[in-house]
Amino acid sequence: LNVVASPLVGVSQIFVVNSVLTGAGIVGSIAMYSPKLGVHALGGSTLGCLVGLLFGNLEDVIFGLWGYNSALASMAVGTFFVHSREAVALSAGSAVASAAVFGALQPVFGGLGAPCLTLPFCAVASACYLLDSQVSGLKLAKEPHSPEKNA
Repeated sequence: LNVVASPLVGVSQIFVVNSVLTGAGIVGSIAMYSPKLGVHALGGSTLGCLVGLLFGNLEDVIFGLWGYNSALASMAVGTFFVHSREAVALSAGSAVASAAVFGALQPVFGGLGAPCLTLPFCAVASACYLLDSQVSGLKLAKEPHSPEKNA
């Protein structure tokens, strides 16, 4: 059950909380505001947890450490880009990339006795933002709001 619940724990870790219930509450609250953004949050965290499992780091996956950067990156794409198939693909790609960057930085920062925090999210989301109009079908929203309202 711990591994299955890890995406919700990953969402709760955005606020440095290790709780399935808190993660469910956060996803539910986000979904009340924007159902598609709720899907970005949970989907991004799920992809990050899957990447963590591929890296073989079960304990940190269960603690949600592989999910929060991916959830944030996925939501950033959903918030700043006009909703399209390409934006959904970028959202999923940003979640996977954030987890991969986390996996690469975690041993470096761990060796220094510090966590890498949201550096993976910041780096990946910034790179995604630069893809505006560079990829067919990707367009930044003029007034970013939510996937439902971006045009």
